[in-house]
Amino acid sequence: MNLKEYPFLAGILGFFTLIFLAGTGFAAWQQFSYASAKKELQRQERTRDNFLLRQAIAPTEDNLASAKANRTAAETRVGDFLSEIRQKQITSDFRQGATDLVTKLDEDKNSLTRQVLDKGVRLFPAAPADFGFGFSRYIRNKDGLTPTTRLPDLALQSEIIKQLVKTLLDAKVIKEDIIILQAVQREPVEVAATRQVASRQEFKDEYTPTPEEVVRREDALQSYYFRLTFTARTDVLRRYVNMIHNSGYPILLRNVTVSRAKSEVLEPEKNLSAADTPGLQLPTEPAPAVVVSAFVSPAFPPPPVPDASTPFGLPPAEASTSVPPNTAPSNVIIKDLPSEYTIAFEYVIPAAPKEKSGANKPGGAAKPTSN
Repeated sequence: MNLKEYPFLAGILGFFTLIFLAGTGFAAWQQFSYASAKKELQRQERTRDNFLLRQAIAPTEDNLASAKANRTAAETRVGDFLSEIRQKQITSDFRQGATDLVTKLDEDKNSLTRQVLDKGVRLFPAAPADFGFGFSRYIRNKDGLTPTTRLPDLALQSEIIKQLVKTLLDAKVIKEDIIILQAVQREPVEVAATRQVASRQEFKDEYTPTPEEVVRREDALQSYYFRLTFTARTDVLRRYVNMIHNSGYPILLRNVTVSRAKSEVLEPEKNLSAADTPGLQLPTEPAPAVVVSAFVSPAFPPPPVPDASTPFGLPPAEASTSVPPNTAPSNVIIKDLPSEYTIAFEYVIPAAPKEKSGANKPGGAAKPTSN
């Protein structure tokens, strides 16, 4: 086509071509301007951020007063808590050698055994002479192991165990109360500090808690961990927990595991219990344990303990008195059947924050007055 023959059409095409070229140039210019502006904005933002980082924003008087009040209140609460648990501590004045400590542990074991048997409490499964009360590592073994580190800690642990066991004996208020002591376990605090392979072997009356099971904090709160396992009725458990709480000692109730009492544990009690609790049936199958976690200290009220009539908060089952004809009556299951309890305690000792001295650590020199 010869555009010279159509000048009008040639003009229109030239006009639109010019517009296209102008638009393309304008878009390119705008894109360049946008990139330049974005780069400048980023530079300005970096300059602003650097400036703010170098500036210290001055708090107002209200900010300072509020922060000071909050810190004072927090320090007061911590101080009150530490003062409360310092008021009554279990102490030990033992400062002798390892041989003397083993002798003391054996004497403490014999003394506790006599008290347990005199109170009518039975030890299971070990014979009374073999029950180590947490220290079988040193008083029952055949290898002649002797402690090499943290002797004051071991002596103090022995005193705490005596308090826990004696309180359990005091929870037996009548002759008919059944208490079968099955285990007394302590945390072997000295094992982590020794390199002797023989000392690292495990004993049944020892238990090492996980970090989640303890409340201790480095340079703030030290502690010892203990576990007692016994078979008894719920009223004994209730009295025991309340007596520990009311003792005033900084003993925290950390965990309670409840399970059905084992038949082999209760068997020797069958004849003794038959006269007082007719229809006592011994369990034949294990039942799943019920775990009740708690945190109890002198600063907090004790957790509710299940009542004999409503174990674990469940309403008592309605007993049926109707007997189908031509059938023998079913055995009666008493409501307050003995159960097996494993109770975990943590004995806490306060230490000043950021204090490296051993004065306030377990077994340290600072010892408050004990009853």
